[in-house]
Amino acid sequence: MVDEIHVRDGGVLTIEAGATLKFSPNTAIYVGESGSGKLVAKGTAQDPITLTSQSGLSTDEGWYGLEFLQGTASGSQVGYTTIEYAGGNFDAAIVGESGMPKNSVTLDHVAINNLIDSSSAGIQVIDSTSSFVVTNCTLDGAPYTP
Repeated sequence: MVDEIHVRDGGVLTIEAGATLKFSPNTAIYVGESGSGKLVAKGTAQDPITLTSQSGLSTDEGWYGLEFLQGTASGSQVGYTTIEYAGGNFDAAIVGESGMPKNSVTLDHVAINNLIDSSSAGIQVIDSTSSFVVTNCTLDGAPYTP
């Protein structure tokens, strides 16, 4: 079980292919919160990464998901990753906060399934100064179009 993860002060969090991380309710991975931070989560088609809630149920509070902040370092990437039961406190499972450097994060072959709140978006940026590079992503099995 994983509690909150903060990637900051020049840190890099690398999540290896095939890893499964189960998050406690009301937790998240925060990237670039205080100083520079980078997330590199590179699964493969044969060995995807899974980020999920500890219970694996859509009836609990879930975990928040990924939050990219203004210190997010260029080259951050999430690939061949499934994100499940997220969005518990955010408006989406993956959030680009105000000030996140434009196109600093690539999302490729990310599947977002079973959002906790049905009104949540899969991927959201807070303002027009921020954006993700999004390719081959799905939301509950349907192609995601940003």
